[in-house]
Amino acid sequence: LISGESGAGKTESTKVVMRYLAGLSSESSEALGSLESRVLKTNPILEGFGNARTLRNDNSSRFGKWISLEFDARGRLARAALRTYLLEKVRLVKQAEGERGFHVFYEATAGGALEAIDSACVNGSTCGIDGRRDGVRDAEQFAERLEALEAFGMRRGEGLE
Repeated sequence: LISGESGAGKTESTKVVMRYLAGLSSESSEALGSLESRVLKTNPILEGFGNARTLRNDNSSRFGKWISLEFDARGRLARAALRTYLLEKVRLVKQAEGERGFHVFYEATAGGALEAIDSACVNGSTCGIDGRRDGVRDAEQFAERLEALEAFGMRRGEGLE
């Protein structure tokens, strides 16, 4: 269980713990197995669709998540399940001064997947494309999210672009 106040590092701590556990369960130190790899790729997907810039944190999770990892008798990852809770839906249409909506809208626009649209999801914010203080670039993040989605079977040309 990882908990803490806003900006305490819960998301980053979860990534470290998941990489460690997936690495322990992998039979090969060079490459993680398919399940381990997919479990680790859930983070970029969840962050894009559920994280936003707030006044306190550039990558603030606007939802809760419970991740369960089950291991077999040999210590290999056998099953993973994820539940999300309480997505802050109001952020879709309205952001406070100095905040952004969910990252994915800005990233898709910066990555060329969406035309610059007149949408409250992007244009209602005072912090547009690349409007993060932590130096993260939206187009680069979008490419990472596409790669993660492809790991779950989504393909370009099938609604992924």
